[in-house]
Amino acid sequence: MRHSRGTLTRRAQERGGLGKEKAPTGDHAVTVSMPVAARIGVYCMMVVQERMVDWNELRIFLAVAREGNLTCASRQLGVTQPTVGRRIRNLETRLAARLFERTPHGFELTPAGAAVMRHAIAMEDSVLAVEHAVAGCDAGLSGTVRVTASEWFVPRVLAPMAGALTRHMPGVALELIAGVRCLNLVQREADIAVRPAGFTHHDVFQTRVAELAFGLYASEEYLKQRGEPDFSDRCRGHRRLTMRENGSAIADVAWFDRVAGAAHVSASCNGREAQVSMAEAGAGIACLPRFVGDASRSLRLLRPPQEPPARPLHIGVHRYQRGVPRVAAVVRYIADHLRAMRAAFSPRIGAGTADGCT
Repeated sequence: MRHSRGTLTRRAQERGGLGKEKAPTGDHAVTVSMPVAARIGVYCMMVVQERMVDWNELRIFLAVAREGNLTCASRQLGVTQPTVGRRIRNLETRLAARLFERTPHGFELTPAGAAVMRHAIAMEDSVLAVEHAVAGCDAGLSGTVRVTASEWFVPRVLAPMAGALTRHMPGVALELIAGVRCLNLVQREADIAVRPAGFTHHDVFQTRVAELAFGLYASEEYLKQRGEPDFSDRCRGHRRLTMRENGSAIADVAWFDRVAGAAHVSASCNGREAQVSMAEAGAGIACLPRFVGDASRSLRLLRPPQEPPARPLHIGVHRYQRGVPRVAAVVRYIADHLRAMRAAFSPRIGAGTADGCT
């Protein structure tokens, strides 16, 4: 369960203050009675003086606070779950305070945890500001550029253009990150992101480069067994494949519910590639990007009364990274190529396609 900063702080404040706690000082422990924020402030000052500050522990603490559990936090950080749990216990031992309540719903911040959260966010902002400032002073078309996109977009779109890009910019090491989770550009999890949705953070500059059209697909074998779907009856008697994890917020998913809501949900997944494989295996009807569905030889494009809503494709970059020559060059290169692929992303626009859509 993921939480916003405001929700985390508010829930912790509702639990009230703590009593006396033991705080470390040198080789001894003293009992103090003071507000949580003041005690944490004293701790921070002491550890700075003794060179005990460990940003990695605070980074792990932030991941657990935001994700709500050790599994998701470990996946985000790229470390094992036991490592995350151990580092959280180490931090709690240093602070002599419990930072999380372990609940059936996940990890919830205590008042002490909320106080640490404020300091950790401030430290994170400072670290990121330093990294962005250094990156902004970078020069030349050399170094690593990390580009993130969805699990289907990286292998089908970005990877094929990698060869020409690296030949055009031989000093650039391109790192492609595919996944269903949207990486955070502000926290420098990636330099560039390509998404079928707009970016909301004010520090991220975005450009709309294309439009993704969607369609309904089913295998020929499935249609032989089930027949053509009756969209006037919302595909009653059929099976459909759906998206999970916040799928209701995706325009084409909500549209699919409206036109085929009477069909039985035979399977769900959190990625388009898995949907393609299930549809090809005859598991049901899937709503897929035209770029993906049209490429399958075993799927047939169906004809609902209305086309699924298209989704705008954006490329985003943090405002500091925007001034880094290698990042700016890769942004321009990818944006130009995606614009050149507009007809493939949205076949109903421009020249006709093999299935007769225009």
